[in-house]
Amino acid sequence: MRARFAAPGFLAVVSVLLVILSSAVFIGLPIGRLVFPPSVSSAVGGNELRNAFNVLCHHQGPPAVDSASCRPSSASDLPCGITIVRGESECVSASPVLGPSSRSPTMAYDPADGYVLLFGGFNSNTLTYMSDTWEFQGGKWTELHPAAHPESRGAATMAYDGADGYMVLFGGCGASSCPFGDTWTYRAGIWTELHPTLSPTPSTSTIMTYDGRDGYILLFGGDTGLSDLSSTWTFRGGQWSELTPSVHPPARSSGFISNDRKDGYVVLFGGSDPYLGRDGTNLADTWKFIGGKWTELHPGNHPAARNSGSMSYDAADGYVLLFGGATQGSSGALSNTWKFLGGEWKQLAPSIHPSPRTLQGMTFDSHDDFIFLFGGYNGNYLADWWSYSHGVWVELGS
Repeated sequence: MRARFAAPGFLAVVSVLLVILSSAVFIGLPIGRLVFPPSVSSAVGGNELRNAFNVLCHHQGPPAVDSASCRPSSASDLPCGITIVRGESECVSASPVLGPSSRSPTMAYDPADGYVLLFGGFNSNTLTYMSDTWEFQGGKWTELHPAAHPESRGAATMAYDGADGYMVLFGGCGASSCPFGDTWTYRAGIWTELHPTLSPTPSTSTIMTYDGRDGYILLFGGDTGLSDLSSTWTFRGGQWSELTPSVHPPARSSGFISNDRKDGYVVLFGGSDPYLGRDGTNLADTWKFIGGKWTELHPGNHPAARNSGSMSYDAADGYVLLFGGATQGSSGALSNTWKFLGGEWKQLAPSIHPSPRTLQGMTFDSHDDFIFLFGGYNGNYLADWWSYSHGVWVELGS
């Protein structure tokens, strides 16, 4: 991210922000509002200002500013400004940033096209299944309008197929069918339905990631509506293949899975089997997958049993990041942040973080060089979006 922003306008904005913030901290300003005049705002551009402020928010400024907590937001009463209140700074933008509506989304990063891809989702408060397609890049949401796309659905799973160079979406639940068992690819703005010879059992809340070491997409588990699954499938070259390892995780849905590039394997954590009791049985086990084999790990510490949170590899920081989830069925939303590295879990304690939630989307945004989180559910469906980098959560918009 730091190397990518090298334009003179961006560097000028960073310099201005550093001077303002450093001066305020130096004089010990407890409460105050520092506002850019409209001429400065229009000269530098809203995107450059947001990008510059995001750099400072992620603790990449001088020591005097490093301790500031930053939260971008929007307001209509100021052209562009910075508020410093008891050591906390806030970027205020005159133009509200628009994005997807509140929901539980299907979301992953699309390296081929260079943006976070969001598809559809579900909002049970409004009983709405969605089929819209959005991209997130450089702090901005853009709705796409492909001629063809998957049917409206929630609880689908999606991952980028690094071997074949496109996104892959599988399953989910919609108004016309639940569960789905279809497979779609997405590349360069175009959705295409595939018709592979074999496919996993139609299911919802399946977990899937790209296995970088073995060179294929890995899919595990899922909810058929009658039972949870414990099957392992790979996807490569447009075809699904079922693996039959002698040892594997127990059946589950709504688990956590990520390619752990640092440790060289796929890591799986938790989930739930709702068919084992009224609220289901939440799990807290940790497994690794490498070379076609599952191996259970036994870390000294680990997150509490949960389901329906989010987990992704943080390429900027070099570890797997886990956030949120639910402790009981779909209730008991959590807001804790954990990292996984070298076979061990460690709970992090960021001073600012997203509110407790479950069913959110989260992925590493390689274009912007941070973990990106959107939406979810905490009794109501959410439409806020956050970044995470170097131990710091920053709210980007809502």
